[in-house]
Amino acid sequence: MKGVTYFVHVYYPGSWKLITDKCGWLFSEADNIVVSACHDDVIAEIRSSGFNLIIQKVTNKGKDIGGKLAGISYYNRFLQPSEYLAFLHDKISPQTLNPEYWFDQLYDIFSKEKFEKALEVLKKGRVGLAGSKGFLRNEWSAAKRSFNTTNDSILRELLSRYELVPSAYDYIGGTVFITRHDAFADFFRLNDPFSVRENLEEGNVLDLDEGTYTHSWERLLCLIPQAKGFKIAGI
Repeated sequence: MKGVTYFVHVYYPGSWKLITDKCGWLFSEADNIVVSACHDDVIAEIRSSGFNLIIQKVTNKGKDIGGKLAGISYYNRFLQPSEYLAFLHDKISPQTLNPEYWFDQLYDIFSKEKFEKALEVLKKGRVGLAGSKGFLRNEWSAAKRSFNTTNDSILRELLSRYELVPSAYDYIGGTVFITRHDAFADFFRLNDPFSVRENLEEGNVLDLDEGTYTHSWERLLCLIPQAKGFKIAGI
């Protein structure tokens, strides 16, 4: 699909094929496809697929969020802006129950019908980001003035640090979505993505018992557009 730059983080062997099975029809006309990966065998698999790609080898810092931030940094420095940006990764981690099901549900937004509907909604201007409806979340409690997550204190710290005041606190769980370029452009012009990445945790971090910057940024990526007045849509 023309007019779209795709940021894809791939960690597990074999998952690049799963992603291209879902999105190959879009990749063939992409403005850019910026792929990040940590391991040489995964990079070799990606290179052999035949798509026109920009491949970044990254450390496992911030999981897929770290990879996507590295991609945004490259995009800002070297590429012409696209009208839309899409964020993807291989949501098949071993600690996830029934990962194939969740992968299919997350990537439903990239089916032909849903993707065209997402672009139609984004073109109207009020919606800045769209993802699969089943992953639309909101953890904010207005009564408690806090987020119902282990990431509450870090999230509030980040909102204060970056002076973000979102109109709502919706986010797409799983961080697979399509967004307008102008929903993020100002924020990442003022805040270097690589500097943001430096604060993320190393390795396969979880937020079951305590919050992490990695999982907080999963949410913050969706709060940035809402701080500019855009809405989040589940398709």
